[in-house]
Amino acid sequence: MPFADNMRWVARLDKRGFQVSTGSACATGKDGPSHVLAAMGYTPEEARRAVRVSAGWETTEADWQALAAALGEVATELRGGTPGVVTA
Repeated sequence: MPFADNMRWVARLDKRGFQVSTGSACATGKDGPSHVLAAMGYTPEEARRAVRVSAGWETTEADWQALAAALGEVATELRGGTPGVVTA
């Protein structure tokens, strides 16, 4: 994500009904940045902004459009805008 810690994105997306994650399923519960992102050359700061989104066979274009809209709303919130009126 372009800014803000990934846990803030996850919490706000969860409130909107989207289940995203801060890392892979095999890394659940582990502290620290993803070893995969580190191997790809991402800094720990960049890795703390990563969010994993998964889809299944039943995921529709409408689902992706709804997620895109929710990402925009969360970005506005995290920048101090209005939608959920939550700042930092």
